[in-house]
Amino acid sequence: MRALLCAFTTAALIAVGCATGASAQTARWPAPKANAWYAQQPWLRIVMLPVLLGLYLYSRDPLFISLLVVVGLGVVLTGVSYWLDRRENA
Repeated sequence: MRALLCAFTTAALIAVGCATGASAQTARWPAPKANAWYAQQPWLRIVMLPVLLGLYLYSRDPLFISLLVVVGLGVVLTGVSYWLDRRENA
């Protein structure tokens, strides 16, 4: 159980660190660079999905299913938003 907690904590801290770094530096970046970074953020969430699935399979704790659903829903909604935006601008 201790190894599971360490793995989850590590994944959560990496995700929070990436999100915090992005929001802290966006104000200093020029708009094209900030937009390029923002476009890459869904890929950071996609990386979290197999980690959460693996943690669930290891522990069978329903918390990881809840997190998987929330993160997965965010990935889907963001993907649809990007798709609609690109279709509108094309």
